[in-house]
Amino acid sequence: MTEQHKTRRCLPCADHDVEAMESWLTDLAAQGWFLARDGFCLAWATFVQGEPRQVRYRLTASLQSTEFGGEGWQGPGEEALALHASYGWDYVAKRGKFYVYRTQEEGARELDTDPQTQELLLREVHRRENRTLVSCLFWGLLYPLLLMRKDPLLTLLNAGLWPFVLGLAVVLWFFGFYLARSAHYRRLRKKLQAGQGLDHRKPWRVHARRQAARRAVSAGLLAAFALSMGWLLLRPETPPQGPLPFPTVTELCQGTGWKVEEVDLSGTTGDEETSVSSWNCFLGKLSLYTPLLVDANQR
Repeated sequence: MTEQHKTRRCLPCADHDVEAMESWLTDLAAQGWFLARDGFCLAWATFVQGEPRQVRYRLTASLQSTEFGGEGWQGPGEEALALHASYGWDYVAKRGKFYVYRTQEEGARELDTDPQTQELLLREVHRRENRTLVSCLFWGLLYPLLLMRKDPLLTLLNAGLWPFVLGLAVVLWFFGFYLARSAHYRRLRKKLQAGQGLDHRKPWRVHARRQAARRAVSAGLLAAFALSMGWLLLRPETPPQGPLPFPTVTELCQGTGWKVEEVDLSGTTGDEETSVSSWNCFLGKLSLYTPLLVDANQR
């Protein structure tokens, strides 16, 4: 194919939707756009212009991990490349947990003709996806809960309401994404177990708007969470104006024989003094008040 120029297209379907991805690549080849070598980058794909023709694309599951540093990160092995080339299929790119092959030969046999063999390959991909799902659940939800198990309310007050809510929304959103991807693999496996082949001409346009909406929600949540964290870290700390709606430590110590002194965060209380409290004013941070570290000691 003669290269004229290149173009980039946003992916209209998720990388785990094997059938829709194959159909989309095949349709673009019929329009004269062919996927470039290693042409996938995040949510975009690079295409090279050529003469329109009928080209079949197939995504095959990798038995090795395709994550960064994994055995399948650099693509399929030499033996797999030679075997597929003997059938008339050329390796093009890696997308997610799958390798992308294509052929221009009308008589080229299918790479995977046995649904049971395809199911075995997809089963390993499904297992790796479930491990990712468990890892997302632990590090995104359970681990933070373990860290704040002693003082969940104070942690919430210290972090701020909106950063906490947006952070939780981001975790739940991406957990739902991984859960949906795992469920999709389960449906494909059941289809193959029933002896049905994959639909290589699955309509992909019906999924394009849905995929665009998911990307927009993901970007919006991440942007909102980043802005809330930036506001939390960079917001000006102004002292409260007027009387406070609650008694201060100084007011509580009046007439009790105790005195209040400001201390440094790294300071310690001597053994000769009886320390009542040395704490950060979380309520002050929640109300945009200047946090005050105090130490109440008996005279």
